[in-house]
Amino acid sequence: MVREILIKYPPMIQQASVDEFYMDFTGCEKIYGNPMLLAERLLQEIYDKVKLPGSIGIGSNKTIAKICSDFNKPRGITYVAPGMEKDFLAPLPAETMPGVGKVFIEELHARGIYTIGDIARMPAEYFASVFGKGGLDIWEKANGKGTEYISEGKKEKVSQASRHSDRIFHPLQKLKPLCLVLLQRFLKKSGTKGVWQPISISNFDMPIFQPLPVQNR
Repeated sequence: MVREILIKYPPMIQQASVDEFYMDFTGCEKIYGNPMLLAERLLQEIYDKVKLPGSIGIGSNKTIAKICSDFNKPRGITYVAPGMEKDFLAPLPAETMPGVGKVFIEELHARGIYTIGDIARMPAEYFASVFGKGGLDIWEKANGKGTEYISEGKKEKVSQASRHSDRIFHPLQKLKPLCLVLLQRFLKKSGTKGVWQPISISNFDMPIFQPLPVQNR
């Protein structure tokens, strides 16, 4: 039911798990306006229809959005504006970064690295030589350079799903998802940047869903 609510909004959506979704709103700024207001609208619709609280993280890439979605649970919104990614990440513990597990964190601590900001301040060459390709990936994420696009293998075009929504949409409304996809492609080619908006759903006090001054709500 949550997926049915979300799929009608973004041009592209990726279901990362049973209860975790990434939505790419690149190129949709003139359609939806303020991302905070859109996020509130999504949370309210989900609660009204399925009575579940949720948290939303909004950021310029998937790493930022995923980390943001941990803030303000069980129902809240965290937005990191473009250009503020490093400032947002810097004070957070290194283990907050996706991909940093128990063994890796022990190796970081042994080298005096405790925060994401500590990682970002290290030379990229050092991180690559000590930790290999995976270490370089962590360094890039610590510098706010996470993945911007939904992976090809998991992305889903809303226009494909809309044909199964005859009971929900007026025939003319079926054109909206296709228009969003076409508009997104046009604005991406023109260099227009949007925001990632992952949404996570929580069932009561158990988090189920998970993903520029920083704004919290």
